[in-house]
Amino acid sequence: MVNLGAYIVVGLVAMLVTAAMTPVVRILARRRNWLAIPNERTVHSEPTPNVGGIAMFIGLVVAFIV
Repeated sequence: MVNLGAYIVVGLVAMLVTAAMTPVVRILARRRNWLAIPNERTVHSEPTPNVGGIAMFIGLVVAFIV
């Protein structure tokens, strides 16, 4: 039987790495102009980064390594 504590540690690592990488990816997206530009079909009023999956992917990879 697998130790439940191991799952908790891996989940926490994924959460913390993703939370830490989100601002970094946001800054990178704004510098590289990876933005969703508002138009008549969207509800946001200013350009919004649309590559948040990168931070989630990094969190997943680090969690797998752990």
